[in-house]
Amino acid sequence: MLSSSDSIPNPSSALGYVSILLDVLDEPDHPIRDTIDEDALHALADDMGANGLHQPIGVRGPSDRGRWEIIWGHRRLLAARLLGWREIAAKLHPLATDPDQARAAENLIREQLNPVEEARLCITLLKQLGSVSAVIRATRRSNTWVTARLALYEMPDDVQHAVGAKLIPVAVASALASIDHEGYRQSLIDEAARTGATEKLAAIWVAEYAKDRDRLINNLEAIPELIRRAKEAATYTDCQGCLSRVSWKVVETLRLCPACMSSIEEHTAGGGAAGSPA
Repeated sequence: MLSSSDSIPNPSSALGYVSILLDVLDEPDHPIRDTIDEDALHALADDMGANGLHQPIGVRGPSDRGRWEIIWGHRRLLAARLLGWREIAAKLHPLATDPDQARAAENLIREQLNPVEEARLCITLLKQLGSVSAVIRATRRSNTWVTARLALYEMPDDVQHAVGAKLIPVAVASALASIDHEGYRQSLIDEAARTGATEKLAAIWVAEYAKDRDRLINNLEAIPELIRRAKEAATYTDCQGCLSRVSWKVVETLRLCPACMSSIEEHTAGGGAAGSPA
């Protein structure tokens, strides 16, 4: 079992798997995931408690304080802590190992990152490695896949959020990102999520927007006013006596024969208010 005081032979290369104390492990300084789902984490802990650890975590170190940093397996570490484990199987890497590059292939293969998290990983690698071809080699993915993730990183926040939440696929997001009106773009994102729109349908929406942008935006902006007017019309009415606007809640309905109705109408036409002394 590896502790903070153990001496590690041949630290210049990956050293295979050892059992390492959880007390000497630190979570990653820059985790890839936006959030860690608590329900999924507890499900992982249940599985690890019943079936053990299927895949060791990866760590780099030791630091000058004898600490080791998680490269991959962040969720497995958290699950082990939930289970109260004292130690966990780990693959050791030297402290100089670049954590972003080391975790790229591991996380993309095993951790099922969402596309926005994949995009963030790709942009980090691009800044470090300097070329798309190098990112392709590091991630072991196709040029199409990598360029799509790099493009996703540049898309508006609302589009990225929809993709990250798995409301729309990357291909649909790529089409809707070209809509330059935030409100109309959000309306299309909502519709795409509601209907499960395909890339082809999204392209049709974008083409219609490009052809008739001003009218579509005007219609969109008119909707709140139309709703307001509809609510007002449903709430108020004209008094047939004094012609003032009053709430539906206070008006009364009278059951009148034709003769009485004519009498009231004549009285109103003469300038008096219905129900007042002649």
